[in-house]
Amino acid sequence: MAHKLVKYRLNEDGTIPDFVLHGHPHGVQGFGYVPDDTVPAPQNGVMLCITVDNPTGMFEEIETYDGLVEYLSEVGSDWKFKEHSQIDDSFVIKDYDPIVNAQWVWNRLSAVNS
Repeated sequence: MAHKLVKYRLNEDGTIPDFVLHGHPHGVQGFGYVPDDTVPAPQNGVMLCITVDNPTGMFEEIETYDGLVEYLSEVGSDWKFKEHSQIDDSFVIKDYDPIVNAQWVWNRLSAVNS
């Protein structure tokens, strides 16, 4: 695969690194934000992205679908999300599903690399 799925941080000046793929219909950037108070702002969070072709930079690659499921299961173990009701104008709080989200991200990575 020329494009990679990686964990990354913003640059020291708060800008998005050059290796992040932008503008592609299957791109993913800033996904699965995890705060990290051990690092000063604006780099105090880790996110996932799909990279440009043959990237270089400071990131950690997630090489397999199983690795992605493991990572999202770990960081998202207590995540919740709001889902809009189809019946009325209310919201229901649901548990985060790392497998559904991992499949969505991995499908996008596969599409970018096909």
